[in-house]
Parts: sequence; C-alpha cells; structure tokens
Amino acid sequence: MAIRDEGPGFDHQARTQSTDPEELFRSSGRGLLLIQSLMDGVAFNEAGNEVRMKKNRIVSQAPPPPAGD
Repeated sequence: MAIRDEGPGFDHQARTQSTDPEELFRSSGRGLLLIQSLMDGVAFNEAGNEVRMKKNRIVSQAPPPPAGD
C-alpha cells in the first residue's frame, strides 16, 4: 500500500530514527511511530511525500481434514 500527497514532503529520516521516549508526547508525528510498530515494512520516497507500507499475511498451518472412511 502506498500513500502520497502533493505537498513538499518532510525529512522522514530525522523523524523515523529517533528513539527518544519524549517523541510519544509530541503533538505530531506519533502516527509514524505507530506505522513502524505495526507494519512489517515501511519506506519513504526521497521527497518524503509518499510512504509505502507492507504487512505480511500469516498463513495458517492447519492440519489437513481427516480422511473419509
């Protein structure tokens, strides 16, 4: 999935590499933390106005149904 806007973008490297717990109390930018916590892959374009997210599907390894008589 990709989300893009027409704006100038932002410096995603500065915002996504912070490990400062104070980031949780900022008035903006917490969505990036959530995205990176919940998604399996997150990438931005160079301008910072597009984010691509990947979520892997977990395939159940259910046993096969029992054979009939």
